[in-house]
Amino acid sequence: EGTPGYVHQRADLVNLAAPAATLIPGGETSERGRSLVIRVTPAAEGHALSIWLTGASVLEARVNGHDLGVGASPTQSADLSWTLEYGNAPAAGITLALMLKSTDRVSVAVLDRSVGWPAIAGKVFAPRPADLMPSGSGDQTIIRRNFAF
Repeated sequence: EGTPGYVHQRADLVNLAAPAATLIPGGETSERGRSLVIRVTPAAEGHALSIWLTGASVLEARVNGHDLGVGASPTQSADLSWTLEYGNAPAAGITLALMLKSTDRVSVAVLDRSVGWPAIAGKVFAPRPADLMPSGSGDQTIIRRNFAF
């Protein structure tokens, strides 16, 4: 089982803290679309967040009031998916304000990524064999939650 060329092992289901996304009331709907404001919090301070939105074109995006410059590309409005990578997230999270071209519900997946493996009572992870090195971002714990707004 698993992907050829990768070290893998079966993992037990464990209860770990997960990221959250909470709707902040006050979004408006107009001819242009609708505004959506959500508070996204990591499982713990310092973790990285990946936020994936599908189901609508993002015309504008702001994080904690800072304009991300979305919408400058003429091809952006045809794309129904959007991604934000945010490193070293504060424990209080971030406020993500979006202007969406559609008034339909959107799906938002939030991934919380931390370096290394979680501490699990009674579980000891074997060290990586000396002849192998990590790929990409290395050993990570990734927890994903899905939301609809």
